[in-house]
Amino acid sequence: KEIENLSFDHKLSYVQFIDFISIKLKPYNIQVADEKEACEGLTEAQIDKLKKAFKHFDTYKKNYVVQKDIKKVIQALGKTISYKTNELSNVLSQFKIERIALKNNSNKLYNCISFISFASILSIDIRKSNEKRLALKKKKDEQRRQSKINRLLKVAKKKISTTVLKKFKKTFDEIDINNNNQISSIEMEDALDMLNYNISAKELQEFLKEIDKDENGTITYDEYLLFCLKQYRKTHHSKKSKKKH
Repeated sequence: KEIENLSFDHKLSYVQFIDFISIKLKPYNIQVADEKEACEGLTEAQIDKLKKAFKHFDTYKKNYVVQKDIKKVIQALGKTISYKTNELSNVLSQFKIERIALKNNSNKLYNCISFISFASILSIDIRKSNEKRLALKKKKDEQRRQSKINRLLKVAKKKISTTVLKKFKKTFDEIDINNNNQISSIEMEDALDMLNYNISAKELQEFLKEIDKDENGTITYDEYLLFCLKQYRKTHHSKKSKKKH
């Protein structure tokens, strides 16, 4: 029931599912099995930074850091992951504490945290940070792309008549069978078939890729119009050149 209430657009990736289950299992102190599982979903660079920071405070070289130093390990990670004071306290409380004899020839036990426990907790927040960063980058890229398209359309529309633009819109609407203001690969293939254009699946994909600027698998009206305007200008320019000759 809790999973159904999560805002993942009714779809959960493997990493999101593991993160959710991991959070629910924390009160039961259930730990991941190995280092690979602990670092699931992180980049090689992020894993390397985790290891280097942990190793720096692993004084006795036993793959354990004493509990009092774990805060310093997290702070040493810098931009890889950072927490506010209240968030850090919550994270520190989630590590599995083990009683380990660190010094040779001594039975004294210390409260320690293993690298696996350390990585398994931090990896959840690093993955979330990765997702936010990628989403932000995607949003900025889309804004830049749309801004560029708008500038090109603005310039092109000044040089092309309203009649021609209306013809482009009419053609787009005819291809857009389900009227969702987007042209899918299937709709484009059907349109080409009606015009008796026999092209292979590979050629169709290359053709769509040329029009689909954001590469999301569908063609918006702006993308379609931009393509048509470019083709129109090429044809129009070619006709003018022939007349001159």
